[in-house]
Amino acid sequence: VLNSPFMVRQAELLAERLLSEVPAGRDCQRARIGRAYQRLFGRPPTDAERELGLSFLGSDADSTDRWREYTHVLLASNEMLFVD
Repeated sequence: VLNSPFMVRQAELLAERLLSEVPAGRDCQRARIGRAYQRLFGRPPTDAERELGLSFLGSDADSTDRWREYTHVLLASNEMLFVD
C-alpha cells in the first residue's frame, strides 16, 4: 500500500481535494482533518487522532506535500484496510 503508485495517486487527489474544499484560514487544518476522517472512515477523528494530525502537519496549513503524506498514511491505516 505504501509503495503502490495507485495509492500514492489517491493520496495526492485526496490532499488536493481537502485543500480546495477547505480554504486556508483559522482552524482550516482541524476542518480538513475532520473532513478526511469523515470521508475515509465515516466518523469524526478522536481528539487524540486530531492532535496527532495537527502535530504531523505542523504550522504550514497549505503544504500540498505534507497533506499528501498525511493522507497517504490515512489510506494505509488498518481502519482503511480491514472491516470490523
